[in-house]
Amino acid sequence: MRQLLFDFEWFRDPTQTAFELVGAEPGRSLKLGAPAEGETLVQTRPEMTVLLPTRQLVVLRRVTMLQSYRPLDLYRNLFNQFSRVQTPEGICNFIKMFGPLTNDGRNPDVGDDIVALMAHSRQMRKLLEAYAADDKIAVAQTLGPKGLPLDNNSIGDVEARIVFEPADGAFQLQLTPKNLISALWLQLGQFLSGKERLKICFHCSELFEVGAGTTRRADSKFCSDEHRIIHNSRRRTSGAD
Repeated sequence: MRQLLFDFEWFRDPTQTAFELVGAEPGRSLKLGAPAEGETLVQTRPEMTVLLPTRQLVVLRRVTMLQSYRPLDLYRNLFNQFSRVQTPEGICNFIKMFGPLTNDGRNPDVGDDIVALMAHSRQMRKLLEAYAADDKIAVAQTLGPKGLPLDNNSIGDVEARIVFEPADGAFQLQLTPKNLISALWLQLGQFLSGKERLKICFHCSELFEVGAGTTRRADSKFCSDEHRIIHNSRRRTSGAD
């Protein structure tokens, strides 16, 4: 069976104004009316305490139309960009550019949970850095003994089917993610199972691809010639060997 085929359509706002970061609010109790002096329970509700739920830090969608597009077709390594997001503001900016990450994020009354999404980002980054360093122990610890669990959570919401191309007689396994965070994990999984290689730039510590089909040689230590020159210049200035 040939390479996996992703069939994924998602939604974003081309104006990048449809989403906003909304701060967390702690849970609190609210006391509702007790009868005032001289009043009866019929006239005034009895005293009662209502617990208002905690609101998490979320990115909420304004009530506006979103435009459909195919992110995995347009952005080959979108998972890498997401893995570099380390702040709530960064998550919000990512959503402004590429759309909500979960189905809740498309609901103006719910929104994307920042804490949960940052956990996804950190785990992706940890996995990619371990892969780039060829640290098999760290990779195994990140994925767990049975691999990353995809069922019963947002990144396991995937439809699968076998498709056939009559033109060349080839079969493909077609996967249709149900949200963007699921699509990013699948894209990352396809990358890790391929022949591509990642390294960490000695200058900026960012991940970059090396080898055939890229702009960097397999033995490159820097993501660009500019960073190589800057790094070596600083070493000479500091007197490092």
